[in-house]
Amino acid sequence: MYIVVRQADAGIDMTQPDENECTLLHYAALGSNIDLIEYVLKKTKKRDIDERNNAGETALLRCAMKGNVGVGRLLLQNGAKLLAVDKKKVGSSCNN
Repeated sequence: MYIVVRQADAGIDMTQPDENECTLLHYAALGSNIDLIEYVLKKTKKRDIDERNNAGETALLRCAMKGNVGVGRLLLQNGAKLLAVDKKKVGSSCNN
């Protein structure tokens, strides 16, 4: 998390996607670091909470694929759309 905080303090745009259209929030959602996700949501003012990557995945879909309930709950509490689906029509429940 230290690196993320240093980059944010240096003015790096945390909503800037990479070559796969993934934002920092997409990557953070794969882990279980609640503090990091809260920090990113606060710094980005939740602008990218429902952004999609090249596969059509949101951060919520990515954490659901990992079974990360705590992160999913946090994203939902901060306005993530529950009924989002990716390009393969897989939803956040991963039961599709």
